[in-house]
Amino acid sequence: MTKQLQWAIGGLALLVVGFAALQIYLHVDMKQFKGEHSNPEPKTETETEQPPDQVQATDEVGESTGEFKRVKEFVGVSFALPPSSVPDDIPEELKLPPELNLDVYAGYQDPPEIENLEEKGKQFQALLQNIVQYQNKNRPMVDIWGKFIEYEKMYRVYAENDLRLTLNLGFGFGRPEWQYEQTWAFPEIMGQVLEADLHVPRGNENPLIATWQVEMGIMSPAWNKIILKDGRPFFVKGRTKYEFRYIGIDSKVTSGFSRTSDADAPLITIDVLNTSDEELKEFMGWDYSINPLTLEPIKYEVYISPYNLQ
Repeated sequence: MTKQLQWAIGGLALLVVGFAALQIYLHVDMKQFKGEHSNPEPKTETETEQPPDQVQATDEVGESTGEFKRVKEFVGVSFALPPSSVPDDIPEELKLPPELNLDVYAGYQDPPEIENLEEKGKQFQALLQNIVQYQNKNRPMVDIWGKFIEYEKMYRVYAENDLRLTLNLGFGFGRPEWQYEQTWAFPEIMGQVLEADLHVPRGNENPLIATWQVEMGIMSPAWNKIILKDGRPFFVKGRTKYEFRYIGIDSKVTSGFSRTSDADAPLITIDVLNTSDEELKEFMGWDYSINPLTLEPIKYEVYISPYNLQ
């Protein structure tokens, strides 16, 4: 098993294995999520669907180009990081110690050669959880989500130019310092990130991850929308398999569709022509034209990385 694979698998163990275990778990989870929804399983009969406009990442792994600064110049163009939200006067136990603040983009670079990797991962997660408890003001999501995405986009531009790669996955793009800063700036959001899939019903995608991908321009809001054979729109749940049955519409009476490759995903069978609009809604997932976190119209603009064009 390669070090990189061990690095990724370690983060799956309840967010505690490996350095920056939170990020590694989310990187793997989001990568699986992206793979499921950009490459659905073969359908038994094709439904009309809206394609999910994915931006594909390069397979190459980049190297950091040097000293980490708040503003860096790449090929004559300066890219700034978000202003740090870490207060000057904070309790000593809430400071990010140097031994946890490694110069690495977890999930995009091989793990560093350090001792007690698992223990450091636990320490980092505990630190973020303590900051959430200390700093959380319980602000409404509608008041902070837009600024959170703005900061994430600034981190992405900086990181892509630093690594010279297309980066599509991971809150804070794998840098412990950025995750630490985002936790101080948005403890309400990062508190949910720390909980990951703990409160997501079986068969559903994680709405926080899906909304992040849509508003970062990686995935279309219509990623889970299909049009049934009787013309009605249907929004699939990201981790559910569907079997649509039609009687009398044509010679083929069954059509399958899913956005997951999970063999253990729940299967829902729907007798379409004998199911009312209201009954159909009971089987649906979320319509991502609306942000499920703020309940406002989703803000989507497709993102094409300059490094995706090389």
